[in-house]
Amino acid sequence: MQSYSTKLTHTLSCCIVIYNLKSTVDIVLMTAITIPFALDAIYGLVILRSIFNNREVVNFASELIDAPKKSEVDQDKFNNRLPSVLQEGKVANKMFNQGWKFNLFNVQGQIDKQIMALMVIFMEIYCSLVGIVNQSEHQCLSIVVLTYSLICMFSFMNLTYVRDFDAIQINITPVLLSIAAVIAIQRKFDFALLGMALALLTDSYCAIRFKTNSHKI
Repeated sequence: MQSYSTKLTHTLSCCIVIYNLKSTVDIVLMTAITIPFALDAIYGLVILRSIFNNREVVNFASELIDAPKKSEVDQDKFNNRLPSVLQEGKVANKMFNQGWKFNLFNVQGQIDKQIMALMVIFMEIYCSLVGIVNQSEHQCLSIVVLTYSLICMFSFMNLTYVRDFDAIQINITPVLLSIAAVIAIQRKFDFALLGMALALLTDSYCAIRFKTNSHKI
């Protein structure tokens, strides 16, 4: 419940920010950021509804006594956070269910991919911090990219698994942020924003091209 409440809180916070914005470009950028949070919250509510409307969950205690080991089919029914449409295709599963930087620190024999991941993460952190310190017009986007890059660094180290962080660092996220950065550059050019956009585009390229069992991208 705490996880789903967080998703709703993030969505409502983004909606409040959009309501207070005046610039059309800012509204478009913030809407692009809000959509993944809103979809995540909707999927969470659908999952909660299916769980609490299921009689098997109501009789969960008796099921544990009669059958202590649940089948994998039952576990998949409740634990999958992605709709079946995003799990059928290879490309969809790669973009919405995997992050190319996840757990790379603990992987052996993929030094090229590890170096590239660190370069991308540190470039995103540096450029976003410059944009925040300089108080540019794209400060909101810089804060979002900084948050994303810090989550990617945490996932890269993978000291402990955090489900919400895993959901954020999927491969589709840098693609969406790259589109937002390109749109922001068209409004007003800034060198920090240009570096952030290039880092996000590199991140997106690696996300599309990466292979799980190979160090080549």
